[in-house]
Amino acid sequence: MCVSKEVSLAAFIFAVLASLFLCWYFEWERRVVLFVLFYLFLSLMQLSEYFIWSNQDLSDPKQAKANSNASQSSAMFLGFQPVVMYAVMMLMATTSDTYKGLATVLIVLYTLYFVNYLNKVRPETMYVVPCGKGGTCDKNIPVCLRYSWGSNILYSIYLVCVFVVPFLLLPFKMALAWFLIFAGFLFLSMIISKTIGCGWSAPSFWCLLSICVPVIFFFLWKWYLKNETEI
Repeated sequence: MCVSKEVSLAAFIFAVLASLFLCWYFEWERRVVLFVLFYLFLSLMQLSEYFIWSNQDLSDPKQAKANSNASQSSAMFLGFQPVVMYAVMMLMATTSDTYKGLATVLIVLYTLYFVNYLNKVRPETMYVVPCGKGGTCDKNIPVCLRYSWGSNILYSIYLVCVFVVPFLLLPFKMALAWFLIFAGFLFLSMIISKTIGCGWSAPSFWCLLSICVPVIFFFLWKWYLKNETEI
């Protein structure tokens, strides 16, 4: 998560403008458009976080309701990211039907688990509050947001899908690039979180993705077109 409502909104606006630029610059090339659609879905987390940050007075019924609604939206955006990623990568898939089938089974199992998990969480408990107001930060710093509905099992299964599905559907070099970028930002986010006192979590992960990924993609895709190499 970003560190404030202003940064969250700025990250989301940047994501939209960067997406439009990528589509325009690469003349609406099909694979670029597919990447942009997935990237915009990822960036919707920042829009949810803006409303979460804007409604932190949980003693106010209106703000508490808005916080809960935004938290539920962010849960949906986060939970279905592997599903959207799978759908986009299936349109770009170059592997055999066997690997496509394995990816499909993995995503179906994940979706069933996520929907069942979310059904067990009561909506009124789905708040996000700064760690400085009762969270688990190492310090009393109000820049670390925590989801009250998450679980280590859910996050672990999420990461398995995000890391494994690309290797089942895409050429190896492209899947490896995805893995290194995603894992790299995840690790960087954890380091930032630990440094500012939020523990070994990743509250700034989606914020970093929203701001940095289109820049990396821009240069990677230019390199790809220049070398005309299948990645």
